[in-house]
Amino acid sequence: MVRIFVDDGGYISEETIKKYNIVVLKHPVFIKEKEVSGMGYKQFCDKLKGGVISRTALISPAYIQETYEGIEENDIISVHISSGMSGTINSARKASESVKGKNIHIVDSLMTCSGEALLAMILAYKANEGATFEGLRNEADKIRDNIKYYLVIEDLSYLERGGRIGKAKALLSSLFKIKPILAYNNEGKIIPYNKVRTNMQVIGKIFNEDKKYKYILVNKTYYSDLQDNVIEKIKDRCENLFVAGSNNVITNYLGPIAWTIAMY
Repeated sequence: MVRIFVDDGGYISEETIKKYNIVVLKHPVFIKEKEVSGMGYKQFCDKLKGGVISRTALISPAYIQETYEGIEENDIISVHISSGMSGTINSARKASESVKGKNIHIVDSLMTCSGEALLAMILAYKANEGATFEGLRNEADKIRDNIKYYLVIEDLSYLERGGRIGKAKALLSSLFKIKPILAYNNEGKIIPYNKVRTNMQVIGKIFNEDKKYKYILVNKTYYSDLQDNVIEKIKDRCENLFVAGSNNVITNYLGPIAWTIAMY
């Protein structure tokens, strides 16, 4: 069976990870010079709300290589955070070149959060159904290119601190109390998509009236204001809806009040 790897630039529920035997590679997270990767999620969100500035570091090639070599399976599909946002995929490529006796295919998700996670989940479903390494390798980019992915972020200053957007965009969002809807371009970089004032208005902007998706994954940060009635509207648009939380890596970039959605 093919084993699916994904880094924690995307968040998948523990239940799904266990059910489909997905391996999660974890980025180091720091506050000042202290590593806080093991800090509880609520505590981390509270610190960010209080003004503490955090950062992440790349996953080391040595750690990835050790993890690849530590599993029994010889066929690996490894999904990673957008190359337009992080250099982690380069660590994975370097690690894969050092591993002997295994077939490893590295996938640039060109997304983060729900987009990256949903891509890994779909590949894991197919692997569980018996898909071959060659089949998944050939299909991975096609699946990725058919995922629609959006971010709804209350405070853009977190993305601005990480150099993902300009300071002017972050300031305008704060001044006018709007909810920016962001997306990713073909290079895996964040671009503006639209702007609204409520989460319900987001639904009207991102969904085609007649389109119904097979899978939708929604991720919410700890203090996300995504309401249950909005989730019910999303549920009407798909066959399978997954709603999950988030983690310290994602929240480092998006802040403690955000949600993301991926649709396939």
